[in-house]
Amino acid sequence: MKNVVIAVLTGLTLASCSKSEVPESLTTLQSEVTEAMDMLSNLDSASIAEQYNKVKPYFEYLSTTDYDSTLKDVYIKDLTWLDRYQRAIFKWQGKHRSHLMELEESASQLKDLTHDAIYNQIDTNELRIFIKQERNAIEGVLRNIRTRGGEILFYGNGADSMATRLDSIFPDIQ
Repeated sequence: MKNVVIAVLTGLTLASCSKSEVPESLTTLQSEVTEAMDMLSNLDSASIAEQYNKVKPYFEYLSTTDYDSTLKDVYIKDLTWLDRYQRAIFKWQGKHRSHLMELEESASQLKDLTHDAIYNQIDTNELRIFIKQERNAIEGVLRNIRTRGGEILFYGNGADSMATRLDSIFPDIQ
């Protein structure tokens, strides 16, 4: 009899702790937060400055000199590119830290929600509401990281080739 009671209690305990599947919307949101945090790690102020400093002297030179019609393409294309790069960095300043804090908070919330979903500690309706609330809370952050962060990464990836190109035109700058 004692063994039967233990078996029943063990069965009830296992049943109450049974694992459930995590909703796809929660997994998707977790992936987006992780991806955004990875992008942020490549967008710290030191790495941005390192890339931008490769082209900064050319931007300063072209911005402060008189227009030279023989270098029209440089002033139209390259200076525009450099100006957009600088503006993207300016718009990004100050947001990195706040975005990182918001994403870390969201990652913690999502981890807790995942745990609760796996162990059936939350109603499906409540889970759906919490996922929606979390998405709404960080949607702007995710969008800003994708657009502004992606823009900075795009320009940063082109900084070497731009510096090489401009160095061939202006070898005395640097």
